[in-house]
Amino acid sequence: METRFDYGFRFLPDAYPQNLPAYAGRFDFRKHFYPVIRDLKNKGEEFQCAQIIDAHPKVKWWVRNLDSFPKTSFWLPLSNGHKFYPDFVALLEDGRIMVVEYKGAHLEAGDQDKKNMGELWESKSDGKALFWWATMKEATTGRDMMAQIKAKIG
Repeated sequence: METRFDYGFRFLPDAYPQNLPAYAGRFDFRKHFYPVIRDLKNKGEEFQCAQIIDAHPKVKWWVRNLDSFPKTSFWLPLSNGHKFYPDFVALLEDGRIMVVEYKGAHLEAGDQDKKNMGELWESKSDGKALFWWATMKEATTGRDMMAQIKAKIG
């Protein structure tokens, strides 16, 4: 198997799908690349993950990656021939790309192929990419997830 980081994917300003539900929460996300966030609930652990990404000082912007729109979304190949669409993609201030797959505690052990591919992609990127397999141990505080992103990004 060969992996390369020269995959020329780009998020384009006018390419974010408009026919999915818009985020309707009260939290004001400031770093999302598009003016409207699609397919993000206004509560829950994945929402908290998005808040933590948005709040990190080294995140320049991020996107809620949409698996239902494969032509406009970031993906990684899986060993079974399917594609894996991580939940979030972020551009860091230093130019690195970070992809994030959030897994609740009940799902954490189930998608080992996704985790392996993300880690392989990161390891073959010459330091240009980060893969964060985000989990939350303390759903009410987010403390553990905040520690994870600090350890991942620095």
